[in-house]
Amino acid sequence: MNVEGEEFEIDNMLLIVEEAIHDPNLSDYIYYSEEELSAEQVVEKALSNKSRFKM
Repeated sequence: MNVEGEEFEIDNMLLIVEEAIHDPNLSDYIYYSEEELSAEQVVEKALSNKSRFKM
C-alpha cells in the first residue's frame, strides 16, 4: 500500500483505525503483507478477522 503524508499523520490515522477495528495485526496487513493490499482490502481483512479477537 502506498502511504503518503508526514509520519505523525500516518501514525495518527493508524491509531484511529486500530481503535475502531481492534485487530492487533492491522499494521502487519499494511506494512508486511505478502500481497499489495488497498486500504479497503486492509479494512475488510481486519474486519473478517475481528471475530477471532476479544475486545
